[in-house]
Amino acid sequence: MAVGLLAWAAAAQEQPEVPVAGYEPEPGVFRSRLEKGLKLGGLPIISYSTDEGFGFGALGTLTQFGDGEQDPYVYEVSAQIFASTKGVQSDYVSYDLPHAFGSRLRLQLSASFTRALYSQYYGVGNQSQYVPAYDTCDTAQVGPVSPGSSPLPLTPRCIGNPLFRGVRYYRFDELDLPSLRINLRYPLGGAWSVFGGYRFRYTRVQVLYPASQGGTQQSQLLTDARAGLLSGYNGSGDPYAPFWLRYGELAGGVAYDSRDNEFAPVKGMFHDLSLRTWLHPLGGQFNGWGANLTLRFYAPVIPCDGRLVFALRLLADLMGGEVPFYMLASTGGLVPLDAVLGGSSSVRGMFQNRYQGDVKLLGNAELRYRMFGAWELEFEAAAGLDAGRVWYSLSQSDGGPVRMGSAVGVRIAWSHHFVIRFDFGIGITQPEATGYIYLETGELF
Repeated sequence: MAVGLLAWAAAAQEQPEVPVAGYEPEPGVFRSRLEKGLKLGGLPIISYSTDEGFGFGALGTLTQFGDGEQDPYVYEVSAQIFASTKGVQSDYVSYDLPHAFGSRLRLQLSASFTRALYSQYYGVGNQSQYVPAYDTCDTAQVGPVSPGSSPLPLTPRCIGNPLFRGVRYYRFDELDLPSLRINLRYPLGGAWSVFGGYRFRYTRVQVLYPASQGGTQQSQLLTDARAGLLSGYNGSGDPYAPFWLRYGELAGGVAYDSRDNEFAPVKGMFHDLSLRTWLHPLGGQFNGWGANLTLRFYAPVIPCDGRLVFALRLLADLMGGEVPFYMLASTGGLVPLDAVLGGSSSVRGMFQNRYQGDVKLLGNAELRYRMFGAWELEFEAAAGLDAGRVWYSLSQSDGGPVRMGSAVGVRIAWSHHFVIRFDFGIGITQPEATGYIYLETGELF
């Protein structure tokens, strides 16, 4: 989710500092003050991502901290409208009630509309190939198939590049309307809790684009579908005609959370183990299952000093049965990811959704240095190393190396709980490694 460069807030009066267990906080550390009262914020979104282009929109949050004793707050309502120059649209409204109905049950609800006009698809498995010549051509040199030919070319032509297959060869049009999610979490005692949830996606897919959008009669998605590699689409019918698919998922698991701060932890752990299934009776068109284990660790590098923090995330995700092709990059867990491997939330410095499959391993390590604070803002520098790999399915081997990326960046915590993340990612192992820019909300994990 992209964020803005300008902000305004109606903030409660600043409160005395509260120490975090294990060290004495320095001025400027994110968790140095206890929040109280109602806080209203708005962010005009002016953003940039290499994957999404320039984005514009607005994000608003309404957070009630009450007397400051309810952790992390009494409730929060947030909403966003967003569109980018690369055809991405992301609108949502969400509601988080950590103490629902006066109980210890945490209720989270969200409804969203998303559109990826040029959603990336590079194939399945750890050895999927990206050939730049297939989709790279100076558009001024794209010529017709023959004089007087149909507006829709059978075969694209690029002067000087005989391998050219079309500017949208690695893209397809994806729209979710709606996407609904409900999560419930209940504490068992100490740091342990159980959770469950349901999500539903009604997704429209258009495999090929019209000629006006660089369409041809070829794409990587269509090639894999006709080869029988995908669930949910076999390549039959008119690939220019959009079609709709339903996905309904039920999940449940157990979590361990000993973090000192939910928004920007200094010390503690946050782990979750879960199972999920998607079935026809749940409202979908597919039958399958998944399992996820995510481990997160946070520790100060220098004892009794919370300014320099080491953070580590290890994730393993398995899927089986019918896995719809547009869910191959997603994971389960208490905090699901939508783009693995590649992108701002997994391996930075790689194309979004670069590697996809039923089996995923992901590791992220970061050093985060809290520098200083001013007014309602806290500033942090970060450097990270990301690694992961995928397998096409559980039933077959899939060669290739571990895919790696890296990132350096800054974090700005606004009102001590809303974190803006700016990263510059550099790929390491894949041939198309390049520099990527990300501007997002929240820590990486």
